[in-house]
Amino acid sequence: MNDDNFPFADCAEEFGNTTMNLYYSSPSTLAAVSSLLFQTRGALIHSDTPEPNTEDIQFMDLGCGDGRIVIHMAKAHGIRSTGIDFSPASIAEATENARLEGVSHLCTFMTEDIMAWESIPNKYTWISAYLPKVVVNRLKGLLERWILAGDVGAGSDPKLFVSILYEMKGWDHEKLAGRDENMTLWVADRSTVMSSMTAGR
Repeated sequence: MNDDNFPFADCAEEFGNTTMNLYYSSPSTLAAVSSLLFQTRGALIHSDTPEPNTEDIQFMDLGCGDGRIVIHMAKAHGIRSTGIDFSPASIAEATENARLEGVSHLCTFMTEDIMAWESIPNKYTWISAYLPKVVVNRLKGLLERWILAGDVGAGSDPKLFVSILYEMKGWDHEKLAGRDENMTLWVADRSTVMSSMTAGR
C-alpha cells in the first residue's frame, strides 16, 4: 500500500491488516447488511412488510472499494446506490463491476475524500461503512448531522447507518445490532444519536 495516496496514514496498518476495504467481505456479509437495514426499518415504522418501496430509498456506501455492497443493494433489491472511495482505481473497478452485473443504471461511483465533507446530502436514506475504527469515529459528527436532518421520502423512511465491524464510539447500539458469521454489524438510527446526546457521550 502506498501511504502517499492514503489519507488516513495513522491507521494504515489497521486498515491493511484488518479490514482491507471490501475485498475480503463474504456474500453472507453483503446479505446481512441489507437484511439488517430492512429489518430495522420494519421495526422502526412498525411495518409487517420490511421491503420498502425502492423508489423511496437511496443507499450510499462509504469506502466502497470494488463496489460489491453497492452492487448487491442494486441487484438484489433494485435500490439506487452510490459508492464513495478516495481511490480512482477502486472507483474504476467498481464502475466496471456494476456494468458487468447489469446494474449501471442504478449505481453511481464517485472519487471523494469523505473526511473533507461538511454535510451528507439529505437524499440518502441508508448509509453503510466498512472503514477503520479511527475513521468511523472521525465521521461521527458528519453522520449525526445527516441522521438528525430528518427522514427521507414520501413514506418518511428512517435514516439508518450501518458500520461493518466497528462500533461508533459513544453510540448506544444495545437494541440495534446484528452479526453475521464473520463480523458484527452496528446499525444506528435517530434514537441512537439522541440517546447518546442526552447521555452526554
